[in-house]
Amino acid sequence: MEALNELSVDDFGVEDSIELQKPVEATAPADKEESEDSGREPEFSKEELTKVFDDILFDGEYVEDIKIKGRLDIKFKSRSAKEASEVARQIDKANFKMISTMEQHIAMFNLAYSLVSYMDKDLSSMPAMAGKGEESRYNFISNLPGGVCAAMYFELSKFDSKVQAACMEGAENF
Repeated sequence: MEALNELSVDDFGVEDSIELQKPVEATAPADKEESEDSGREPEFSKEELTKVFDDILFDGEYVEDIKIKGRLDIKFKSRSAKEASEVARQIDKANFKMISTMEQHIAMFNLAYSLVSYMDKDLSSMPAMAGKGEESRYNFISNLPGGVCAAMYFELSKFDSKVQAACMEGAENF
C-alpha cells in the first residue's frame, strides 16, 4: 500500500469527476474486411487471440499482467459464466435509483471478479465478494482512490475486449 500513497489521481489522467469508460471496440481478424475498409489495423494479432483462446479453452481462464502508466502493476483474469451470473444477481437485487450508480457497481463487481493481483499484493485467494468488514477483493478495491479505480476500469474494458475478440476468433476457427 505504500506504493499506492505515491500515486496520485493525476498519474492516471483522471479528472476530478470519474466517468466510466465505454468498452473499447475490439477489432478481431474476423473483422478484417471492416478494418481494411476503414484503414485501421486490427487491434490484436491472430497469434495473440489464438493464445488467449487456447488459455481459456485449456486452462479455464486467461490471465494477463498489466502495467498502468508504467507504475501500477495489476493482473486480471477472465471471468467465468458463474461469476458473470453473480454480477447480474448482485445488480438485480440492488435498488439503484440512477443508471450511473448501477454502472459504477457493475464496474466494481467486474473488477472484483477479475483483479487477482494489485502491486505486490496477491488477491487470488481472497473471495471476490464478502460482507462488510470481511476481507474481499470488492472491499479491497473500494478502499482505493477513485482515480486508480477509474484507470483499472479502463484497462479491464480493454482486457475484456481482447477476451471477447479471442472467443469470437476461436469460435470461427474451432
